[in-house]
Amino acid sequence: ELGEVQYYFRYIMRESDKEPTPLAMVSVFGIPDRALLKESFNTLWVARMGEAGMRVIPAKSIQSVVAMIPFPSQRGVPPEVEERFRGLHFLYEKMGLGYSVE
Repeated sequence: ELGEVQYYFRYIMRESDKEPTPLAMVSVFGIPDRALLKESFNTLWVARMGEAGMRVIPAKSIQSVVAMIPFPSQRGVPPEVEERFRGLHFLYEKMGLGYSVE
């Protein structure tokens, strides 16, 4: 699953705990668009943010940091194409390595 951390916080889970547990409130992305995934030979992972709701998770369970970038709109594309990609984000795993937005 992929999610965007909204904020981190600490919480004492049980009265017997001596230290608070670090947690994260996460907005979970929905499942990837299967048609785009198939058309791109499993290289373009595109999903809607928050489609799977919000979740509290242990901060230690975060496995990696990736970027979910809003799908760019293009001038001159047909309205049905623009609508298909509105609100979608695509997965970018190595942000900062050769990426630029124009």
